[in-house]
Amino acid sequence: MKLASLFAFICWMTLCSCPIAANESLGGLFDIRLRSPLSTLLPIAAPLDADGVSLEVDVDVPVDVAGDVGVGAFAVDAAGHWFQQTRDGVLTPGHHLLKFTIGSHQPMVSEGDRARWTTASWSMTRQVGIFFWSAHANRSPFRINSIKVVKVNVIDQGNAMPVDKAMPRLIDCQIAGMDSHKNVARCVAGDRWNVSLCPLPFPRNPYDPKEFSLDAVVTDPNGRELKIPGFFEQPMQMIDRGDREVSRRICPGRFIIRFRPSMPGRYQVRFTSIWKDGTSLTSTMPDLEVSGPARDVMVRVDPDDPRFFSVGGQMWWPIGINLHSVYDMSSRYQMGTNPTPDRGWFAYAPRIDRFSLAGGTAAEIWLSNWNLGLEWSPDGHGHEGLGRYHEANAARLDAILDRAWEKGVRVNLVIQNHGQASININTDWANNPYNRAKGGPLANATEIFSAPIALAGQEQMRRYIVARYADYPSILGWKLWSEVNLTAGGNDRGMRPPDNAPAEDGTGHDQLRLWHERAAARWHDLDIYRHPVGTHFSGDYRRVYPDIAALPGIDYFCFNAYHREPIRGRYALDLANLLYLGLHEPRTGLGRFLKPAMITEYMGTSRGGAEPFMRCEHASGAWLALVTGHAGSPMSWWFEWIEQRKYWEPYTAIARFIVGEDLRGKQAHSISLTTTSAGESLRARAWSKPGRNLGYIIDRNWATDGLRAEFHENSILRLDHESDRGLFHVEWWDADTGVLLGVSPIDHPGGVLEILVPRFQRHIAFKLYHR
Repeated sequence: MKLASLFAFICWMTLCSCPIAANESLGGLFDIRLRSPLSTLLPIAAPLDADGVSLEVDVDVPVDVAGDVGVGAFAVDAAGHWFQQTRDGVLTPGHHLLKFTIGSHQPMVSEGDRARWTTASWSMTRQVGIFFWSAHANRSPFRINSIKVVKVNVIDQGNAMPVDKAMPRLIDCQIAGMDSHKNVARCVAGDRWNVSLCPLPFPRNPYDPKEFSLDAVVTDPNGRELKIPGFFEQPMQMIDRGDREVSRRICPGRFIIRFRPSMPGRYQVRFTSIWKDGTSLTSTMPDLEVSGPARDVMVRVDPDDPRFFSVGGQMWWPIGINLHSVYDMSSRYQMGTNPTPDRGWFAYAPRIDRFSLAGGTAAEIWLSNWNLGLEWSPDGHGHEGLGRYHEANAARLDAILDRAWEKGVRVNLVIQNHGQASININTDWANNPYNRAKGGPLANATEIFSAPIALAGQEQMRRYIVARYADYPSILGWKLWSEVNLTAGGNDRGMRPPDNAPAEDGTGHDQLRLWHERAAARWHDLDIYRHPVGTHFSGDYRRVYPDIAALPGIDYFCFNAYHREPIRGRYALDLANLLYLGLHEPRTGLGRFLKPAMITEYMGTSRGGAEPFMRCEHASGAWLALVTGHAGSPMSWWFEWIEQRKYWEPYTAIARFIVGEDLRGKQAHSISLTTTSAGESLRARAWSKPGRNLGYIIDRNWATDGLRAEFHENSILRLDHESDRGLFHVEWWDADTGVLLGVSPIDHPGGVLEILVPRFQRHIAFKLYHR
């Protein structure tokens, strides 16, 4: 029977997109013909709002039927997961009354994977019915005389799974590193420790903390209490088909607590569990003994120089790329790249490997509905609608964050992308499960930022993301939105809906600011690891909303550095000006906020650009960001162009140059330097600290079009301020490869310092210091 059950599942996967239609006949009777060796499905409309349903099918089996016909009942959820129960024996010719009970406490077997049938499985069921199978080719007609469907409560299910009268309770508790002889768990500082368990009764929606919540309260060796939310995990296996990734559940789902202690010592742990009816349970767990040296491996905004990030007190200047999704159709249309096959995790893994090998240390990744989004309208690809999360995407993100940590890459995780709440720019509001037209609760997109039901849903998602992913050191920060000023809540000039667009009844920009203030506060409240919280604005530095950027809960902010369309082949601002003015422009420069400022989209226009110009911006972007005081290198949007053309060298160059460098310091600032050359086309700037300058010289003509790049000989670099006398050293670096070209000592008599620049083309970097 086991082989027949597996065969039935395979047939369901074959036929689910093309269900077999019943042939209605007089008197309400109808026939169905077997389709064996494929399974024959008889879907039955049934109320799914009870604890279960009883299905009774009165059927006549013809005399010429094969001798191995089996029958069972099935339940399928929106993601296509199949559960079944089968009747012993075979269907013989003649009259039969088939009875099956399907419900929250009725045994069902998962086929195709190893999931467990629970109350949650029943609550996610979208279709029930009867199925027949045979190993032989058979087209015999079965006469269906009647179908009876009855709602069933738990107490009515005579042969249901037993209901534990001692509930509620927690069972099957598994503690990592448990030493049973000494009743203590053990782990090493900086490593993950976890506990998993199963609650009884099991919640209908395991993602909803109003139905069941699990929290750990951990008291650290200093007596400080840390509250850590738990989450439901359905373990998944990812399978690479070559053209796409498929996933399957590999074991029953469980509730998990993840904790990564940063200091050694003994921790006390207790769990608090609360069920939907208000019943609560407090469980004291064995102590956790943490060994090894203290190790805080999370990214922080540096406490002494909040313009930058640090890790464990050490300067961290991220070298980044925007890996927003597996593939990018805009890159195909604008840059002529080939879309990457949608192989999910299997596409991300080698990409992270190559980027890390080149010297990259940070990547932006989106939780969009087409990529790794957890919540979206049911679409047959794993999304379950409001309040239920995409099991495979959650597992993919786990795998990506694990791989990123292994390879030394931190992830700027984008929680929501602007299209989800936009009615004009890249709009996806029509498909948003909150949209009333889609069956959701909201009349318009602006209510995403104000409606209580939307805010409650965001809080549930926030809790889940923090519970599952906050202990990852590979999280750079929580980026709340991509290009939030393009949503219906934004009020950018030129970004408002057209005149014929539906009216929006939100409160506009003030509501957007209030939303950020409250959301950021909640992220900080929930996240014991204190990952930075940020947001992102479309357009260049002039589009950043100052009142949102200034909010205490917004730790960093992101913006773009695309050019506007060129006029007569030239851009109004080259990249050097865009990056410098972005922080230091007297009126609108973002340096006044004293927060990390990051460019997470750049290169050319938002529609790309000519190949030579794109290569120039890719090669120069990180250098320009370094010498102007940005918190990290700008992240190129055009990752497929970089990957398919193998343009990895700019990451290697800047990575080699910044080894051991520290940009922090109250006196650290960006300075402009004077250069003279025969062509008079050079621009020079440096990040300057007392006694040390990190500098960069670029050919202005090359920076304009990527084409004009003469060789520069006998150029002079001049520091315009007076310098004390003494021995200076200047290191010259190849800005294309990051190779040290040479070191020259300079015995400076005092006054203005002038330095001979070696022969170069396009650009060159240097370090100037005295000892």
